[in-house]
Amino acid sequence: MKFYKTSANKYTLESNHQYKHIFGLVFIIGAILGLLHFSLSSYYITCADKNPEIASNCTLTTKVFGIFSNDTKLGVIHKAFVKKNTGRYSIFSTNIETDRGTIEVTDSSSQLYMQANAKQINNYIKNSFENTVDIPYSVIWFDYLSVLLVGLLGFYFMFFNKDMHIAFDNKNKLLAVIESGIIEKLTKCKNYSYKDIDKISLEKSSAPLMPDYQLNLILKDGSIINLDTVYTFDKSQIQENIEDANVMLAK
Repeated sequence: MKFYKTSANKYTLESNHQYKHIFGLVFIIGAILGLLHFSLSSYYITCADKNPEIASNCTLTTKVFGIFSNDTKLGVIHKAFVKKNTGRYSIFSTNIETDRGTIEVTDSSSQLYMQANAKQINNYIKNSFENTVDIPYSVIWFDYLSVLLVGLLGFYFMFFNKDMHIAFDNKNKLLAVIESGIIEKLTKCKNYSYKDIDKISLEKSSAPLMPDYQLNLILKDGSIINLDTVYTFDKSQIQENIEDANVMLAK
């Protein structure tokens, strides 16, 4: 928050929430990357020697965003099975038993998806003549919901979060409270006469662990108008700016 002179008889007390716009942009980008990850990530197994009941010289390929890939040598694959894990978000995993040991292919919180993957791999081992089998990337409804909520939160911070400007017009003895954001149509402005204003105050919020303060406009009739929520660990500079503003209102 800063207090500065804009012209001969005009000053502005500004509370800028640019950091929230940045958070919003980061959340939106994160949501987009999440959706791209869900739609463009894939697994497939390629076996150089493949006949029914025989799958050897096999390789597991993992693709992320359809661009980055990683190959894991499997050797001879015997069977696929589902394992329940503990202490992890994705508590079920599809694993392959090979002559090189057990290798995890993919994981999910959905046991049904993992069982379907294991069944598909086992059918491939026993029945297929094909050299390659695709394994679906398992995404459950909760994954999409999480990405959607992150995107909506980012959209809110980006487009609906407003910066607050208090404009002091000493010539006309008017104070204008202006709320502005990226969407111009959401800009609001309300005027108050100096004679109706008692002071501007900064009060600590009731949340003990949060470094937030309520910026209030107190009118002489006792009304309290909340102007903004200010987040800071050091309110001394903000308090100094508010004191300067109150001196101007008292003139």
